[in-house]
Amino acid sequence: VPDDVTDVATVLDHKPDTIPSKQEDTLTNGKSFGFLEEGTWYIHVRFRNNKGWGAVGKYAIHIDTTAPLSFDATLDSEASDNPSPIASFSTADSLSGMSGYQVYVDKEKVGETGATTTSLALPAQDPGKHTLRVRASDNSGNSTESTIQFEIIPLEKPIVNFYTETISSSETFFVSGTTMSESSIIVKIKNSKGDEIYKGVTRADRGGKWEFRT
Repeated sequence: VPDDVTDVATVLDHKPDTIPSKQEDTLTNGKSFGFLEEGTWYIHVRFRNNKGWGAVGKYAIHIDTTAPLSFDATLDSEASDNPSPIASFSTADSLSGMSGYQVYVDKEKVGETGATTTSLALPAQDPGKHTLRVRASDNSGNSTESTIQFEIIPLEKPIVNFYTETISSSETFFVSGTTMSESSIIVKIKNSKGDEIYKGVTRADRGGKWEFRT
């Protein structure tokens, strides 16, 4: 409170344009309004000196203890051989607004999005059953969650029909076989110690036949 101020008037209400007129009993630097219920409040303060009342100072207070609305997270497929399904989710918070979403698979956080991004491609998951959990948070720190189960179905193992058993340093290694139609095959060559010394990719034709040469 400035030295020339003789009176202070304060009002706490839900209106943004209130002008306080009733002066406080004592001239202090603060006032406690006690417990506030959920909602948007406005504190209005103005000073008076020997020339009269001054302008009103205002401050908005948003009390939000309610979590965002409940929602159901979904996947483009809850049982698929696609190891990276797309999760979708959306909800709202009427008071403080949405902050964003955190996405977990089997208790491990795999990503997060902002308030306006409501889908996420999951990182590649191992075959088997998994749990997807999406946490929606508002700007006041409240959150609500949605959980669903999904399954990654393993792909069929590629069949190797032929491979070069022995080659010299100047010869070409060749391997061939069959697998799913038009699928990609990753070929890795390791030495006797298990160290990877070569890696390549090939693709099967419509009939599922594939071959690879170094």
